[in-house]
Amino acid sequence: MPEVFEICSEDDLFDAVKNLESGSWYQDQHIQFVGWPRYQVRLRGDDFSGGIPTRMFQPLAGLQRTIDRAYARTVYGKDRKLSDAEKEKTELIVYLEHGSSIFNTDLTEVLNTMAGKAVGKMTGPQITATVLGVAAIVATSYATVAYINSEAAEKEVDYKIRVSEEDTKRYEIIANLAKTNAELNEQLADTIAAQAQLMRKLKDTDELYVDNKYLIDGQTYKDIQRGAKKEKSYDRLDGNFMILAVESGGIDYGYRVKVKNVADGHELFVQIPQGTLDQSRQKELQAGEWDKKPVEMQINIAKIGDKIVSATLIDEGLALPF
Repeated sequence: MPEVFEICSEDDLFDAVKNLESGSWYQDQHIQFVGWPRYQVRLRGDDFSGGIPTRMFQPLAGLQRTIDRAYARTVYGKDRKLSDAEKEKTELIVYLEHGSSIFNTDLTEVLNTMAGKAVGKMTGPQITATVLGVAAIVATSYATVAYINSEAAEKEVDYKIRVSEEDTKRYEIIANLAKTNAELNEQLADTIAAQAQLMRKLKDTDELYVDNKYLIDGQTYKDIQRGAKKEKSYDRLDGNFMILAVESGGIDYGYRVKVKNVADGHELFVQIPQGTLDQSRQKELQAGEWDKKPVEMQINIAKIGDKIVSATLIDEGLALPF
């Protein structure tokens, strides 16, 4: 008789994954979810006390689709419409509390059905890994937390959801499973996209909880999407440049040249204000473009972070190098 590994908690789930990764999982061993997990999203705010604002309908439908697609991909091997009976199993149920709305569904039966009816192209351990991965992605907050922290870091916004070393390891486990499993990779992308759509619809004071954990409010998510406000810094950039193009017609400040820095290959546009160059210097500028020879330039630049946002040639700062 096949051995059954019961999963009653998140700890049980990750223990099962560790057994799979270590090679100690038996070919005919099965998983069975017992009273866990529940998929739960809580929204708190002034608009969630006695109902659901219409602005949330589309993102909530997106959350529902992530569960439906996970079921279809695992059981049938592709996206497809679910039967009415299957939809009843995956359907999100809404509970209203004072000041919040809770959207959840018991995934126990759904995951057990997925484990029992998974497409035949997968072996026993592959089926187990897929179902465990779906449970880890959908029923926990790890993927959404990693997404928020990654976005904030990329946009250089000072916001980070604190995670323990164990939480970090668990997300890495989920990410590694997704790298080698097409179904889980799609599920991870679906879940993050659905949560992002939900966060975009939050008002400034609305709060998002996943798996009973506070993640973010609407104002903070907007700040992350806008990115940090960065001050301009000013510097000099002197060196030899190849002149790629010269624009003059219709430019009321004089010339604009597109140049490539010989030292590092970076390209930028440089403004040459009216009156900066006398006639002989203008000829040197043209010669540099026509002859494809480097020209020595002294440039004032403005930067935001590492990006040059404007560049202006200094008076009498153009000369052919010796």
